[in-house]
Amino acid sequence: MNHLNPLFGKIVAFLFVLACILSQSAVQAQGVEEDALTEQESVTFYPVSVEKAFNELKQINKPIFLYVYTRFTPECNRMKKTVFVQPDVAALINDQFFPISLELQSEEGMQLRNKYELTNIGMLQYPVYLFLNPNGELLYKDNGFKTPADLMVLANKVLGLAEQHEDEVKFEPAVTEYKEFFDYLQQYRNGNKQPDFLRGLAYKMREYNELYQVVVDDYLTITGPQNYLNPSESRFILDFADNVHSMAYSILTTNRNFFVSQFSKAEVDKTIEKAIRQFVVSLANAGNTVSAPDLKQISEKIRLSGLSNAGVCEISMKMLYYEKAEKWDEYANAAVAFLGTGKEQQPELLDNIAWNFMQQVAQPEMLQKAQLWMQEAINQKPANFKYRETCAALLYKVGKPDKAMKETEKAIEVARQQGVDYSTTLKLQEFIRKSKPIPADFRESED
Repeated sequence: MNHLNPLFGKIVAFLFVLACILSQSAVQAQGVEEDALTEQESVTFYPVSVEKAFNELKQINKPIFLYVYTRFTPECNRMKKTVFVQPDVAALINDQFFPISLELQSEEGMQLRNKYELTNIGMLQYPVYLFLNPNGELLYKDNGFKTPADLMVLANKVLGLAEQHEDEVKFEPAVTEYKEFFDYLQQYRNGNKQPDFLRGLAYKMREYNELYQVVVDDYLTITGPQNYLNPSESRFILDFADNVHSMAYSILTTNRNFFVSQFSKAEVDKTIEKAIRQFVVSLANAGNTVSAPDLKQISEKIRLSGLSNAGVCEISMKMLYYEKAEKWDEYANAAVAFLGTGKEQQPELLDNIAWNFMQQVAQPEMLQKAQLWMQEAINQKPANFKYRETCAALLYKVGKPDKAMKETEKAIEVARQQGVDYSTTLKLQEFIRKSKPIPADFRESED
C-alpha cells in the first residue's frame, strides 16, 4: 500500500485533537458515548461523517475502516476499552486504513443500514466492521467482538484484498481544506472562550457535521440571558435550536412570540418541529419495542413547544416513531387518523405514506384506504406519473396484477408526455409479470 506524505501525519495530529474534543463534548452535551479515543496509543477515528469521507476525502489512497457500533451492546464498549487501545492494533489500523466510527442509531447509521446490509444483524452481534475502498464499495464485512490478534488478522486479510485493486487511480491526500477547522478546534482545546470565536466555531462544527452543543452552550452562557433577545443573537439561537435538550431550544420555545416577531411563524415552527423530529427518531432507535413512556415524552415535548398545529404534529410524530420502530400496525392506525380521506393533504405526503402501506401493511381495509389516498394525489397532480406507479404497486399487493399492469401503462403514458425517465415503472412491470415481490429498496434503487 502507498504511504502518505509527512503533511498528512500533521493532519492526523489535528484529527486526534478533534477526536478528544468531540469525545468530551458528546458526554457533556448528550451523554452519548463518542468513539474518539483519548489514549496516546489507540485507533484514532477520523471525526468526519461517512458521507464527508466519500464526498470530500475521495483522494485518500487507503482503504476505509468503518466501525459501526451501538450504545447498547457491551461488546462495543469492550472493543473500545481493550482492543483499540492496543499499540499493535492502533499502529496497523492508523497506518494502513482511514478509520471512521459510526453509531448505528444515528441518522446516518439508519441511512446506511440497507446499503451495507446491516438490517439482518442483531443488536447483540455488534459491533460491525466494514472495510471499504475510497469509493465506498465494500471490500469485506465482519461483526462481533474481536481480540487484538483477531482484528489484526482480519485487517491484514483486507489489505490483501485491497492490493488487488491497485489498478485504481491514486490521488494525493486532500487535507488543506480542513486545516482552518482543525486550527479552530486547537484554539478551543487551549481555552479560547472569546464570544466571537465560539460563535464562529459553532458554525464551523455544524458545517462539518460534528457535535456542537457544548460550544453553543458555552457561547450562550458567556453572552448571558440579558442578550438572548437581542436581534443580533436571535439568529444564532434559531440556527442552533435543533436539539430539545439544548439551551438554544429552551430559549426559543420559552420566548417563541419574540422569535416569531423577528422571523416568521413558519420558520420558528419548522425549527421546533425539526428538533422534535430528531428527538423522536432517537427515542425510536433506542429500543425495539414501542414504549408508553416514549409516547408520553413525545406528547409532552409537543405540548410545551407552543406549536400552533400541536395536534397534527403529535399524530405525525407518533407516526414517525412507529415507522422508525417498525411497528406497522400502530403506524397504519396513526396514519389513518392523520390523513383521513387524504383531502387537503400534500400529494407527496400521501404518496410516501401509501408506499409504506404497500411495503409494510397487510390489512386489506388499510390498503384500500391507501388506494383512496393515491387517487386523491392523482387528482391534485395528474402529471406526476409516480403516483400512478404507487397505485399500481398497491393493486399488485392486493392481488390484482392485471389492474396493476394497466396502471403502470397509464404511468408510462404520463411520463412520456412529461418527457421524464420512467425506467422504474418498467422495473415494476417486470416484477408484476414474473409475480415477484417488490423489493424493500425499490424506491432507493431509482438513484
